[in-house]
Amino acid sequence: TFTPVYCPSPLSGITPLFYVAQTRQSNILKILLQYGIVEREKNPINIVLTILLYPSRVRIMVDQELVDIQEDAKTCLVLCSRVLSVISTREIETQLSLGRRPIISNWLDYIPSTRYKDPCELLHLCRITIRAQLLTNNMLPNGIFSLLIPVRLQNYLNLES
Repeated sequence: TFTPVYCPSPLSGITPLFYVAQTRQSNILKILLQYGIVEREKNPINIVLTILLYPSRVRIMVDQELVDIQEDAKTCLVLCSRVLSVISTREIETQLSLGRRPIISNWLDYIPSTRYKDPCELLHLCRITIRAQLLTNNMLPNGIFSLLIPVRLQNYLNLES
């Protein structure tokens, strides 16, 4: 099994999580999230900022490539909202006020209001709590499937929906 060891040194450069966020590889991000790597992150908002604001490769892109990057960024934002209870839109707006341009113009549409404005759903808080307990015992994601709960809930805990 894969157990992410997460203790980056400031001298070691970029972590795999930041690389995946920068390149907006939503399929790999989902796997990292399933293993609990964002829950180990000290400032998870930095991952969201990276997904939303990190510049694309400096080169001329055809329209389809830009659309693909935007779609992957949208998927990444949705995935991050599945593991975070709060996403600080204030920090995002601060970056925008400094002249940064988001990859997605309507970025707020991809972050549930329950992550920044409304109270968080009890179901989501339960997911976060159960995942945190499994992570503490090094049981993510395989431990999810040993829980005696319906498959639909197992899939929810494993970030499938």
